[in-house]
Amino acid sequence: MADSSLPTKTLGEVLSIVEAGSRPSGGASNDSFGVPSLGGENIRLDGTLDLRSVRYIPKGFFYSMRTGHLRSSDILINTIGAQIGKVGRYLGEYAEAAINGNLALLRVAGNILPEYLFYYLQSESAQHNIRAFVMGSAQPYLSPRVFVEMNIPLPIYEEQQQVAEMLDYIGEAIQSTERVIHKYEKIRIGLAFDLFNMDVTHKGVGKGRVDYLGNLISLEQGSRCERKLERGNSFPVYGSNGVIGRHKAALVTGPGIIIGRVGSVGALQYSYGDFWASDNAYWVRLKSDLDFRYLFHALGLVRLGLLTSSTGVPRLDRNDVYEILVSVPSLGEQRRIARILDDTDETIQAHRRQLEKLRQLRAGLAADLFSGRVRTVKG
Repeated sequence: MADSSLPTKTLGEVLSIVEAGSRPSGGASNDSFGVPSLGGENIRLDGTLDLRSVRYIPKGFFYSMRTGHLRSSDILINTIGAQIGKVGRYLGEYAEAAINGNLALLRVAGNILPEYLFYYLQSESAQHNIRAFVMGSAQPYLSPRVFVEMNIPLPIYEEQQQVAEMLDYIGEAIQSTERVIHKYEKIRIGLAFDLFNMDVTHKGVGKGRVDYLGNLISLEQGSRCERKLERGNSFPVYGSNGVIGRHKAALVTGPGIIIGRVGSVGALQYSYGDFWASDNAYWVRLKSDLDFRYLFHALGLVRLGLLTSSTGVPRLDRNDVYEILVSVPSLGEQRRIARILDDTDETIQAHRRQLEKLRQLRAGLAADLFSGRVRTVKG
């Protein structure tokens, strides 16, 4: 239920239209001469639309559809599958567009601002209420009753506008930060190509002075911990894709590189201190004068995940890794390259931390605004 400190109405009282979409026999296609048909996959978790892989339906089918024609300011909600309740906002990106059967479009009546309803449906409290209307087990779906019975907090129109503007402002800051991160990630890729004098395939990194990894390193398989993993002990235990616990003893003296052997094949991790590698990972032993951070960045440009066994459980064969060619400049040059890429990675991580703070700020503010704990207009 909506918080009692604000006036409430049901969705049935504020919506003028609730419509499901449909798709033609045989489904939508990539034929861009048709009409765009949006599905759940086109809605990002932040409610913006991902239009990079839109499917299309024939114009004749579109005109025969009795429901599911999109208009600007329609709110979209995923009604079937694993991401039930995911909410998006359509801003009239196409002259004509529709939704498929996995979505419902919500069109508001005159007593509620579409942007306000969009932000409320994205809030944690609304998502909790939406889950109460999920039916089925094998193929879960959202009961149509949600669009009639679910309560929402509904302040006066002026306050709705101010709530939406505040959340829009933070949303714009989030999108701006995402664009900055994307820009730096592209810069980082180009920088790595330049620094490594790149000629990259899954079999090699770099031109000029190169050598096989088998002459430079050995891959040692990790070991199963004899003791139960615990919290608070000194040394991290790395699995194929992350720290899975901590252990009182260290298997390897750091720094070190850990590579996923089974499971997340080829996933790379770096430990600055001593660590334990589990038996589904390799750890790298140097046989030559290499800088660990340089090697870590070089391996990050090789598609190690493609070097998997063809039968049974996918796994990484160390002999395939040994056949990779890597450029080997002087140790001083290796450290210079690693330092440049480390600095770039830290810049990206700083922006990601800022992005997470903004997302937390928006979530917290939305909770306060929709509960009535914070009011923008005196009641």
